[in-house]
Amino acid sequence: MGLRIFFIIILSISMLFAPFYVSIILGLLGLFYFEKFIEAPIVFLFSDLIHGANIARFHGILFVSFLVSMIAFFLIEMSKKKLKFYNN
Repeated sequence: MGLRIFFIIILSISMLFAPFYVSIILGLLGLFYFEKFIEAPIVFLFSDLIHGANIARFHGILFVSFLVSMIAFFLIEMSKKKLKFYNN
């Protein structure tokens, strides 16, 4: 439990001060390592609220990283059930 809280704090700090690709890597690592790591999409939602801007190529959607992180969350959680070496 302590490791999960520490990781959430590190992910939140990286959203504020680190380049975005560092936060993406940390978010994906958290999604793979922890079971039901719903905190990653929540942190990406706050990132979109703080740093987000309308992107024309996504038809003006403001919450692009949040939507992508939710899709990644569901895909990774479904794939964890299929993997033999991942213990649930």
